[in-house]
Amino acid sequence: MTESTFTRVLVIALLCLIGVSGLTGCATKPRQAIATPAKNTVSFAKRSASFGIDLFKSLYDPTNPVNMVLSPFSVTEALAMALNGASGDTLEDMSRVLNFGDLTIPEMNAASRELCDILMGSDPTRELLLANSVWLREGYPFDKDFIDSVKDAFRAEASVLDFTSPNSVNKVNDWVKRKTKGKIESILDRIGPNDLAYLVNAIYLKSDWSDEFNPNKTSDARFTTRTSQVTVKMMRRQAEYAYLSGDGFQSVRVPYSGGSMAMYVFLPDEDVGLEGFLRDMTSSNWERWMDSYEKKHLSLGMPRFTVKYETLMNDALKSMGMDIAFDYNRADFRGMTSAKDGNPGIFIGKVIHKGFIAVGEKGTEAAAATGVVMGTTSITLEPELSVVLDRPFFYAIRDDVTGAVLFMGTVVDPR
Repeated sequence: MTESTFTRVLVIALLCLIGVSGLTGCATKPRQAIATPAKNTVSFAKRSASFGIDLFKSLYDPTNPVNMVLSPFSVTEALAMALNGASGDTLEDMSRVLNFGDLTIPEMNAASRELCDILMGSDPTRELLLANSVWLREGYPFDKDFIDSVKDAFRAEASVLDFTSPNSVNKVNDWVKRKTKGKIESILDRIGPNDLAYLVNAIYLKSDWSDEFNPNKTSDARFTTRTSQVTVKMMRRQAEYAYLSGDGFQSVRVPYSGGSMAMYVFLPDEDVGLEGFLRDMTSSNWERWMDSYEKKHLSLGMPRFTVKYETLMNDALKSMGMDIAFDYNRADFRGMTSAKDGNPGIFIGKVIHKGFIAVGEKGTEAAAATGVVMGTTSITLEPELSVVLDRPFFYAIRDDVTGAVLFMGTVVDPR
C-alpha cells in the first residue's frame, strides 16, 4: 500500500484504572520521589485539572445524566503526545484548549515527565502504573524527532505494526488490557484503512483508604436518583475529615493510604443538584475550594459504587475550540512525518475514552481509556455533622502534592 492510498489516522487511547484494596507495593517499580516539584510541573498539573473540568462539563448531559468516570491526566497525556507533531493554528488551538498557555513544547514535555516521576515515586503504599505507547503504521515515513520526543518525554513504547494484519488489533488491545489489569479489555474494534498511528496512555491506580470503612456498618439505605428512590449499600464511618461547606454543596476529603492522594466527594444541595454544581465548578473556584477545607468530626455515608463509562470525545473537544485538529483540510500535524512536502493531511479522527471505577470499604479501583484517532483526508467521636451521599454527587481523585486530578466523575445511581 502506497502512502497516497490511505488516510493517516492517529489514535490516542487513554486507559485509566483506579482501585483501593490491601496492597503491598506498586505495579511498576517506583522512581525516587522528587521533594519539590518544578514550577512548570505544578503549573502543568493544575492546567491539566483545569482542562479536565472544562472537558467534563462539555461531556456531561443534564438531560440524560449518567454515571461517569474521566481521567483528565490521561486525556492530557495522550493529547500532549499528539501536540508534539502539531504546527501552526493546530498547535495554537490545541494548546489553548488544553490550557497550556505560554508553556512551550519542551517545557510541557519536561513537566509531564517530572509529574509522572512524582506520581510514581511519591507513595510506595499504593499501586500506581502510568504507561504510554505509540503504534505506527509500517511503511509510513514518521519523523524520528517526533518519535524520540514521545519516547523520551512520555516514556512511550514505540512499535511498528502491519496495520493490514488482523492480529495488530489484538496487540494494541492486549497492551491496554495488561496495563489496566484487565479492567479495560479493549480500545480498538478494528484498524481502519486510513489509520496511521495509535497513541495510547494508560493509568492504573489501586490504593487502600487511609482508614477503611467497617463492613459490619454497611447497610441498606435509600438513594434518591433523578426519577426514583433506590436501595444501595451505604458505607458509614465517623472520623475527622477535611470538610468544606460551599455555596450550594458540601464536600469531604477522603484520604487514601499514604495521605498524599484523596477522593474529594461533593454533595450538591437538593435545590442545586448536579447541574447547578457543575455550572459553578470552574477552575478558579476549584483552586479556591482546594484551599478552604477545615478539619471536622463528622459522620460520612458513602455508597458502594461501580461505574463503567465510555464515550467518543470528538464533539466535546470541538465545542471547546479544538475543531481544526479534527478537520483534514485544515489540521497541521506535519511534525509527525519526515515527508516535508507541505501539509501531509494528518488529522484527529477520533478521541475515545473508556473508564472504570469501583469504590468499597477498603478503597477504590478504577480504570479509564481514551483514544484519539487522527487521520488524513481511577476515631469514633460524636460527630459535629453528617454528610450522607444519598443523592447524585460528584467526585474527584487528586494528588495533593502537585494538584493533578487523576480521575473525576459523577454517580447518579450507585446500583
